[in-house]
Amino acid sequence: MTFPQLDDIFISMIVCPVSKASVVQHENLVVSTCERTRLAYTIKAGIVDFLVVNATELPVVEWKDIMNRCNK
Repeated sequence: MTFPQLDDIFISMIVCPVSKASVVQHENLVVSTCERTRLAYTIKAGIVDFLVVNATELPVVEWKDIMNRCNK
């Protein structure tokens, strides 16, 4: 499945609203690089849903896999 890519400059300018850590895009998610929170935010119609109540805490193994895939 193909997911639209957010602009790299945009990704470099935004941070996780909880931890203030940088984020990476993985498929239809924007994922915090903070290992403590491991929060993922969905992208809907090209817009990141940064509402904390809608965020998903990823399991450690899944978060580490995403970080490895994104070279973080």
